Amino acid sequence: MNLSLIVRVLGSASGFVQTSFSLLAYNKKSPFYARVFTLLCIMETFADLIQWTQQSHYKVQVFTSNLVILSEIVVYSYIFYLIIHSKIIKWIYIPLISVILMRCLYLFGRDGFSFKVTMDLQVYADFILLIPAFTYLREIFIFRMKENMLLDFTFWFVTGTIFYCAATIVYLIGLDYLLILKIKDTNFDFYLFTGMVFLIVNIIYIKAFSCLRN
Repeated sequence: MNLSLIVRVLGSASGFVQTSFSLLAYNKKSPFYARVFTLLCIMETFADLIQWTQQSHYKVQVFTSNLVILSEIVVYSYIFYLIIHSKIIKWIYIPLISVILMRCLYLFGRDGFSFKVTMDLQVYADFILLIPAFTYLREIFIFRMKENMLLDFTFWFVTGTIFYCAATIVYLIGLDYLLILKIKDTNFDFYLFTGMVFLIVNIIYIKAFSCLRN
């Protein structure tokens, strides 16, 4: 078992643990958007299971990958719409993210859902999601200075999302560069990097859901 496979297994295992912790969101005191995020976590776990069991079926893998990407864009956008106060930022990022979604739907309608979402659309979406994410961090110092953010679900959710989006941007741009240079072992780099990212992000999200115990 090589290093990339070990890291990928750990990433998937941490995703399962995260989904288990996400059920804490159904606490009566938990915010509604935490429950919405739980549904996304459950879907991602099933999608990851499909990715493992259907490795020889390219179209199935592409379909599940597309479904996860679109679901993440919709859910993250919805949650940020609820947690930030700035109407200006909402007016900026909602139309931008809507353009990305409409572009994806257009491509699926033209080429079928087995058409893989292109790297540039993923990068654009991650850049756009960083706008409300950093806005939330700025607003903490305006609206929530006296609260302990280390015990707050939303703070850790935003932190994990920032790391996830930023890491994805770096990787996708780097992968595109490697493909242009025709560097070998690109698949090894893919599974190693994404496995590490998923492992770290899942740990952050586990911390977020653990804050809902109280």
